[in-house]
Amino acid sequence: MNTGKDIPDDIKLLISSSLNREIEKNDAVRLQHWLDESDWNKKYVNKLKSSWVLAGKSSQGKKDFSALTWDIIESRIHRKNVLSVEPVKSKVSFVRLMRIAATWILLFSLGGICTWWFFGRSHKIELATTEIVAPLGAKSMVKMPDGTTIWLNAGSKLIYKNDFNQNDRHVILTGEAFFSVATNKEKPFIVHAADVIVRAYGTKFDVKAYPDEETVTATLQEGKIDVQFTGKLADNNNIVLAPNQKVVMHRSVILPKNEKTKIAQKSAKIEVISPRIALEKNIDTNLYTSWKSERWTIESIPLETLAPVLERRFNKKLFFKNPELKGYKFTGTIENETTEQIMAALQMTAPLDYKIGKDTIVLILNPKLMDRFKHIITTKR
Repeated sequence: MNTGKDIPDDIKLLISSSLNREIEKNDAVRLQHWLDESDWNKKYVNKLKSSWVLAGKSSQGKKDFSALTWDIIESRIHRKNVLSVEPVKSKVSFVRLMRIAATWILLFSLGGICTWWFFGRSHKIELATTEIVAPLGAKSMVKMPDGTTIWLNAGSKLIYKNDFNQNDRHVILTGEAFFSVATNKEKPFIVHAADVIVRAYGTKFDVKAYPDEETVTATLQEGKIDVQFTGKLADNNNIVLAPNQKVVMHRSVILPKNEKTKIAQKSAKIEVISPRIALEKNIDTNLYTSWKSERWTIESIPLETLAPVLERRFNKKLFFKNPELKGYKFTGTIENETTEQIMAALQMTAPLDYKIGKDTIVLILNPKLMDRFKHIITTKR
């Protein structure tokens, strides 16, 4: 005749998890298979379940259950009344009970860990977050559950929770992305990137925060965004951007205090907000967002600044054999470009030759062309 002692330990663990309503889906399937093996199994667990409910333990946690021995739980099936015992016997039984309980607690904990490792670990990790990556040499586009469209530039990564848009709309960005945000005044769209937090409700903007670059930027094309700098060097500044504005945080460069200077466009101005933060006004946002389109517009960017952009775009490391080449500026509009076409275009604005390897591009100063380009040489800083 079968008894509760004949039940395998792993099945006891599944039964206890079921009684506490904490059983995982895969474990429930295993327990059901065991129940289907015989009518005795079903009747035994049903009796045990009824006894467990009557004892008032079904609403308690795993901790309460693990403090009871299997013998005590099983005995509830057969007894209807609580019997009184002598004080001395009660003391001996309590000591014995605690020893057995300690053993069961250890076995129960180990069993729980094993069950989680084999059946629940990968499932829980999978449900936590979603990660979108744009590898070097490529771009990616993703449509979010709320209708927002996001373009990722090369070498960028976006992470968001799988319950995105249920309670909030938060994303974590490493690299650069352009956001076309679906309007929802109840749930702001929030981007966390490096030392910046950007809040938007329904707008179009670009955030650039590559870990290997000197600056972190946010550029607004349409609508309004609130930009908060949270790093140690940002003085917790909050800036609200209007369309055609760009805010720049420098990681290490100290900006001249209260200085306003012209930048690429004559109508644009730079306003120094703090020692490391500057606001650019009246900009052409296409210069900072066209990377996501087939027509890539570049205006007056020094080759030193352009180099990391080209490296990510073509997944090739770019080297300057001659440092003086770094100061030359490049302007142009490129459509469906190849590496060779980009290098040929650079030759139109700088006295250089180049060598394209499997994983590298080397820029070499051509002394014979120096005279031709004297009028566009840019002195750095």
